Amino acid sequence: MKPLVLWCRWHEAKLRLHGRSANEVWGELDFSNRTARFRYQIDTRTLTFWKGNTPKTIFLDDMGVERQENGDQQTD
Repeated sequence: MKPLVLWCRWHEAKLRLHGRSANEVWGELDFSNRTARFRYQIDTRTLTFWKGNTPKTIFLDDMGVERQENGDQQTD
């Protein structure tokens, strides 16, 4: 879960866990002006969160930096 915790720090989000299984955690990301539901796949370091009804999926490296699925750093 270290990459998720670091990603939250970089994005100034509070992590509010609602549940956990062997492979994932879920809950809410609390940003200063909004909250977003999330699911984090621990083994693949995949974070999915919802902006309204639209899911957004990102991949994290060991330091919580967003990566594309093939491991390259995102440029946006």
